[in-house]
Amino acid sequence: LLEYSEQQLKEFGVGLLFHDFGKTKIPLEILNKPGRLTPSEFDMMKNHSEFGYKLLSRKYKLPEITKMVIRHHHEKLDGSGYPKGLRGKDIPEWVQISTIVDVYDALTADRIYKTKWTHRKALDFLYDRSDRWFNVSYIQLLENTLPDRKEYLSLLDF
Repeated sequence: LLEYSEQQLKEFGVGLLFHDFGKTKIPLEILNKPGRLTPSEFDMMKNHSEFGYKLLSRKYKLPEITKMVIRHHHEKLDGSGYPKGLRGKDIPEWVQISTIVDVYDALTADRIYKTKWTHRKALDFLYDRSDRWFNVSYIQLLENTLPDRKEYLSLLDF
């Protein structure tokens, strides 16, 4: 489905590795809060993508793909994402893929405020929102890339 050069894949991978770097600027009481965030706490949390983009762009000469992933990995097709509220075709393919990967990872990982979901439940969540938030082709790509019939995944599975 996707045909990218080795260099493009490296740039994409660096963006994925550093996509949440801006969380280093979020107060720990917000990052580690066990309950639901208040609207003002969530607004602060939403700043992490801009923080990461600005911090890393100032210090390093990052490729465009890397910068796009770091800055926009919370954009949604219907424009309800952040930081810019990009819509549909205004969201680069790299960003659309990184958003799906980020949501999948968040759902299938234990967090202080929730227990991890199964592989199937996370995919169902993504598919249920494919009409508004996610490109279904990229969800299918993720599903076809992951090991079959795994309830929970680990880096050791790859």
